[in-house]
Amino acid sequence: MGYSIGIVPYTNMRPYSLVPPPAGCDLVQLSPRHAVRAFNEGRLSAAAIPVGGLDAIEGQYAFLSSFGISARGRVGSVLLFSRRPLGQLGDGCTLSLSGESVTSNRLLYLLLGYERGFDNLPRLARPGGQADAELVIGDAALQRLHHAPAPHVIDLAQHWWQRHGLPFVFARWVIRRDAPEALKQSLSDWLERVSARRDQWSPRVAQEAAMRIGITPEAAEAYLHGIHYRIDAAAQQGQMLFQQELKRHARPALFSPAPVMEGMLQGTGSLG
Repeated sequence: MGYSIGIVPYTNMRPYSLVPPPAGCDLVQLSPRHAVRAFNEGRLSAAAIPVGGLDAIEGQYAFLSSFGISARGRVGSVLLFSRRPLGQLGDGCTLSLSGESVTSNRLLYLLLGYERGFDNLPRLARPGGQADAELVIGDAALQRLHHAPAPHVIDLAQHWWQRHGLPFVFARWVIRRDAPEALKQSLSDWLERVSARRDQWSPRVAQEAAMRIGITPEAAEAYLHGIHYRIDAAAQQGQMLFQQELKRHARPALFSPAPVMEGMLQGTGSLG
């Protein structure tokens, strides 16, 4: 029997493609949003699941030890490109979210709510126009930072760190609760090998990213240096706090759409 293992197609997860997974396991590249859906539909045996999507698969998973993706302060690949500072993005502004994201969209919601109040948030931009601020994640964020920055570039993990003094956890490695124990052990061993070989794969991943994205190898190395693949005690506290804050403040629709007339006058889809 074969097992499908979900990873996202971003530089920070490229190491998992360089260290062969256990026999019988195939890596499947999916965006964070699609990984949650695929796991929920039973199409994945294990995956790096965004923390913001764990509620959607509640009761179906167990953590694979302490492996995941986190950052202590600046992450560099979850960025808000904005015409205004974060504290000036209120109800009169428009916002474009990431279509790939589960966690980062929710993190932005919390950070804006802290700054302006949860009843004074930007409105969702209409597709195809311009927005006052645009959330970009993954390699696209790394590329844009170096080639098309905005007046204000806001690193969401850094703002979380400044406010709470805790790391931010973007994803956790999980496995289906009913998976065979042998699979759980073999995947945990594989994740351990990836972590242990960091000094071996880091230069290669940085060089590949530099060529693919169009940034310097030094910038790619610096980015990878800020990614943590083990979720330590402080990061676990950060994860718990994020989930608690979401339950405390979240609502069915995090952001309201911009009024039609406002959208017609301003445009709203991407920062231009």
